Amino acid sequence: MTWIRGATPEDNIPTGWENTTLEKNQAQGAQDFEYAQLFRNLVVLKILRQDRLNFACYSLIQKLMGERFVDIPQLDLANIVANQSSARSPFLLCSAPGFDASFKIDQLVKETGKKLASVAIGSAEGFEQAEKAISNSARDGSWVLLRNVHLAPQWLQELEKKLFSMQLNANFRLFLAMEFNPKVPSTLVRQSLKFVFEPPEGIKASL
Repeated sequence: MTWIRGATPEDNIPTGWENTTLEKNQAQGAQDFEYAQLFRNLVVLKILRQDRLNFACYSLIQKLMGERFVDIPQLDLANIVANQSSARSPFLLCSAPGFDASFKIDQLVKETGKKLASVAIGSAEGFEQAEKAISNSARDGSWVLLRNVHLAPQWLQELEKKLFSMQLNANFRLFLAMEFNPKVPSTLVRQSLKFVFEPPEGIKASL
């Protein structure tokens, strides 16, 4: 019972009940036998401590395939904006329903000191503010962040045409924060730089 209630049971799976003789006979070598033990441990965790299964899978992948398969590189958004984007290619910040990824741009603005106009889409007033912000920023080379654009897929078609016809300052950048929506114009998606963000797992990561 102590093991089941432990904080990290994946680090100390109980032994003594498995048929190690059979596993050794079926294995092609010491490494195969070790891998068989790791998979058996996953089964034990799946049955008794499913909440720790992801951590055990992480460890298994690390041992089988190496660190590079589990070491997720950090997104260098500042570098992408500065060196890998253009004024005519909006940034699509896609996320699951209920999760707003626009805070990534707020953080980037604090780091870079760029001028940003932020508008929430969803009302007639919001459309007017967005068009005005885009027109002004396209001239002076500042940034525009439009939130909740998935609520107005038809308006996005008009926005796409406007961006194509406008004369844009080279420093202008447009960020579109949205939840997944199949009605978003496919041509806009192809033209944009796309980023998918997922909400952090666990209570602590969400604080």
